[in-house]
Amino acid sequence: MPYLSSTLYLTPCDANVTCLPAHDIHPFAPLLCPSSPPLTLLLAEPPMKKRCLKQSDRTWEICQSLLGNLTRVPILAEDLIDILQLELPCKLPVSCGEEEEIPAIASYIYTDERDLQSKLAMHISSILSVDYTRYIGDIVSEDMMHYPIDTLVLNTFRLLFDQTGPGNKIEFSRNTADVGQTTTTVGTCRPDFLLYVQNLLVLKGEEKAKASDFDEALDDLSKKFSTLDPLFFGDMKFLLCYAAAGSVFRFFAIDGTPEAQSKPSILVPLTPRLDLKSPVDRFAIVLKLINITRVLLAVTPKLGVDIIPLGKTLAMGQKATMITYYPNMIIKEIPIENLPYINTDWKDRIKTLKEMYKCANGKPGLVQVADGSPVTYFFHGRRTYKLVMKTRGRRISLVNEAECQAMTKDLLIGLKALHRGGFVHRDIRMPNILKVFDRDDCNYVLIDFEHGGTTKAHFTNNMLLTSWDKGTLTRNGDYTTTSDLYQVGKLLKESNLVTSANGKDFIAQLQSKHMFMPAALNHSWLT
Repeated sequence: MPYLSSTLYLTPCDANVTCLPAHDIHPFAPLLCPSSPPLTLLLAEPPMKKRCLKQSDRTWEICQSLLGNLTRVPILAEDLIDILQLELPCKLPVSCGEEEEIPAIASYIYTDERDLQSKLAMHISSILSVDYTRYIGDIVSEDMMHYPIDTLVLNTFRLLFDQTGPGNKIEFSRNTADVGQTTTTVGTCRPDFLLYVQNLLVLKGEEKAKASDFDEALDDLSKKFSTLDPLFFGDMKFLLCYAAAGSVFRFFAIDGTPEAQSKPSILVPLTPRLDLKSPVDRFAIVLKLINITRVLLAVTPKLGVDIIPLGKTLAMGQKATMITYYPNMIIKEIPIENLPYINTDWKDRIKTLKEMYKCANGKPGLVQVADGSPVTYFFHGRRTYKLVMKTRGRRISLVNEAECQAMTKDLLIGLKALHRGGFVHRDIRMPNILKVFDRDDCNYVLIDFEHGGTTKAHFTNNMLLTSWDKGTLTRNGDYTTTSDLYQVGKLLKESNLVTSANGKDFIAQLQSKHMFMPAALNHSWLT
């Protein structure tokens, strides 16, 4: 559908909309213009006339006018104060004549026969007409905050992003109890509400049942997911957030600059306290959400595609492996029956892996895990393997021979420690190597020991890994320490980055299985 200007489709409002000063934080501070991303939404519709056959839903056209490009992309948290107070370029449609019922917002809305049943009009009218006082008054737990917050915040985001094209996908996550807690975890450190755009965490929220607990919600905002690690946020220096307690609601931004740590608070207020029981204040929240959407559309494309989704659980591979990223740890969970090499006595397998990860403790070139990890727990009638990793890093994509040399040196140092402990890794592949940025003893680490085990294990044809070839095992079908070295050579050869004669000689000796660890570490290619 071609872009249609707001002057053609919308009631002109230049003379009716009151321009508001941008220097004060005001509950009303609207927004502006067109762009392109999506999602869907189900709403309770207020009573209204049926749409006639000639009517069409103009939500898309209206949103193109609302979600225009920002003239200034925010860099710091303080930049958001003015941006969230930008004026609306046009009024918002409603379905039930709310401009007469709520005079305080009459300059911002209109009722028109053409838009009575548009998604946007029905959504705005629903927010204005629903009896939030009844819902708020009945709230006795944090879980009961979900409905009023979701209908207001989440559904507004869904509707707006639905009109911006398939390139922008939003996802949300709510707090859940940390299943299988043991001494390896430190409680549930997740915020109550998380919103993602293209895997980037863009908004978090803390919710409490009682208005008297608002300060507690602020405290949680300051503590949970409050460090803007480039691993999760790229170059972004702020994180939008809200605190809600009973009927009290307020937007903030976390200041992610190093200087913020010396300030009284890392929270920058973006609005005054708003009352969810007031339709005027709920409408003010909608206006802020529109401008927040504009900010997100401007910021997220600039952050790249290798952002790790903080707090989000990802399904990995085809073995029902679940990975969740936290600020200081990564949790990996696998149904016990999907764990490699599980036999009738799964306890022996867990014991071996526990000893193998313990062997890696404090060793360069190897993943570090929490004390006592891995463990198992029982959930919904299913036993699950759980590993808490303290090592965080990025998957690697090597670009030259020098990087291959640096990676290989760290891998061999790590493998040397495992071999001394009587273990072999057996799954040496690029996806199982991370580049780390917070360790002084190495730059690359080997992770994922779940295919590993003790040396000289015998393998039959139905136990072979796809990354192995005919040279991996011994003639007797055993996987030994030289098999690990062979796999390192295979990985380097397949990278096609090692072109020097010295490097090719190193690979050839690894794959000959005649070079052992001391000679490998002292080879001239690595020294």
